[in-house]
Amino acid sequence: MLANGADAGLTNLLADQLALTACVASGIPTRLIVAAPGIDGELSEAVVIDRLTQLNAKRLCNMESSDFTFNDVASIEGVFSWHPSEASGLLAAAARGHRGTVATRAACRHVQLSASTTALYSVLASAAEAATPAAALRDTCSLEHAEKIIYDATGVSELSCEFAKAKRLARQPTHMPHPADLATVDQHATAAQAAGAGADYISIRRLAELLGATTLPAFVALCALLSAERPDQYEPSIYRTLPAAFS
Repeated sequence: MLANGADAGLTNLLADQLALTACVASGIPTRLIVAAPGIDGELSEAVVIDRLTQLNAKRLCNMESSDFTFNDVASIEGVFSWHPSEASGLLAAAARGHRGTVATRAACRHVQLSASTTALYSVLASAAEAATPAAALRDTCSLEHAEKIIYDATGVSELSCEFAKAKRLARQPTHMPHPADLATVDQHATAAQAAGAGADYISIRRLAELLGATTLPAFVALCALLSAERPDQYEPSIYRTLPAAFS
């Protein structure tokens, strides 16, 4: 929602921008709440925080803290043992206190879990709309028209990407994880730890992608397998690239 359209690496702008302009067009005073800057791997943490500063965003506070904490996620963290949401799961991991680099899906994306990950910011939706492609969507009357505006701004057709992904997944056989896959998991974790500057974690969504565990039952089976056989490295949403005793 804070992308300006010229940012590199954008792939999922359309739905967020439509939601933003719809809220503003409703006439209902609306504030945009931003959590976990940079967690989706498209805009970096630094870029998101800079945009928030430009838009005069306010950092939210509650009685105890201005951040998400373990107490905020403890009652729902079990969801991530069966729900494959990567960005939400990584925010929950950060709230549990994890910090470091995470290798995520789409192969080459790494995101940082930092002190800023658990921060919450509030900004006027109207200010965000005026600074983004959302402003140009106000008078659209079809999904195709809206998609063309975003394509003209970014050079990316989100609908084409989604159709292509759906076709690819339809052709891809689904793999149901089993104990013999643990050696492959270890290989992927080692590769993620060694690549470039190295990753401290690999997301479970990324591991599922690498193993071909692309259905919900397969994802659940992978989480159950890792929980039972690699409890020192697995937590919902993330997998340590080195055992806890050596990390």
